[in-house]
Amino acid sequence: MGTLTDRVTIVVIARDKGQEPLRALDHALALDEKPRVVVIGKADAAGRNAAARSAVTPYVAFCDEEAWWAPGALSRAAELLDSFPRLALVTARVLIGPQRQEAAACRRMGESPLSPLEHPGRPVVSFLPGAVMLRRSAFLQVGGFHQRFFLADEEALLSVDLLSAGWQLCYVPDIIVSHHPEKIPDARSRKRLLERNALWLAWLRRPPASALSRTWTAFRRGLREPETALALLDALRGLPWILGERQVVPARVEEALRLVERSAGR
Repeated sequence: MGTLTDRVTIVVIARDKGQEPLRALDHALALDEKPRVVVIGKADAAGRNAAARSAVTPYVAFCDEEAWWAPGALSRAAELLDSFPRLALVTARVLIGPQRQEAAACRRMGESPLSPLEHPGRPVVSFLPGAVMLRRSAFLQVGGFHQRFFLADEEALLSVDLLSAGWQLCYVPDIIVSHHPEKIPDARSRKRLLERNALWLAWLRRPPASALSRTWTAFRRGLREPETALALLDALRGLPWILGERQVVPARVEEALRLVERSAGR
């Protein structure tokens, strides 16, 4: 296993000013692969976009302040990106805490109903933004993360834009990122952001039938759940810019999204 200094940059997202960013940084610097390491203090879409633009390596790996790539994981992901030129990203399997419990999102990706492609792993329609290695050129081609989405399922829009541009995404469970969270996020605030961003994604990229279905679902839930009602109001405030940026995904991408949604519903 050689060094990755000229091929991979790790971007550590430091949301906290305490010890967690240092812990993640220590793990990154201790890797035998010797990737370049960047720590960003502005933990939002704009900060990650700036880090990717400033990188001089072909691949950029993101990780949260409470997470770190396992030894050899970066090399494995870089090898896949080297071998498959239409692969835009490799998202890793996340194991949480000392018990190394698999993240629920990883279980869902591992059961992806999409037909296998030529590369290892499972083809997916989204990824884990704190456990992913991206092809920098593909990331920049589609504009990176949308800055209005902040940090709540913001990867979903980037994913559909990559798929629409002809790129492939894959989840590879033998590539490991460890996650050791010490803080419980504000569940209500996050739910509101997630609901808002899901509506924005539907209005920006999905065909009318899918966008209307998602809106109607949010409306009905909003009658029972105050956070969803507030999220719907937040989303409606974005309509002026959304109408100017709306671009419906190709039929093949919409078909893949619906297939994954039906599978998740089951």
